[in-house]
Amino acid sequence: MLIKTLVENTSISKDFGYEHGLSLYIETTKHKILFDVGTSDLFS
Repeated sequence: MLIKTLVENTSISKDFGYEHGLSLYIETTKHKILFDVGTSDLFS
C-alpha cells in the first residue's frame, strides 16, 4: 500500500502549497483512490 500526502495545512517550504484540509493519494494493488477534503483547487 502506498499513501502520499498531496495537500495539508502545513508546509516545510514556501515552494509547496498548503491550505486547511487534507488530500491523500492512496494506492493498493487493486485500487487507486484520491481522498480530497481541501477547500480549493490547490491540487488539481
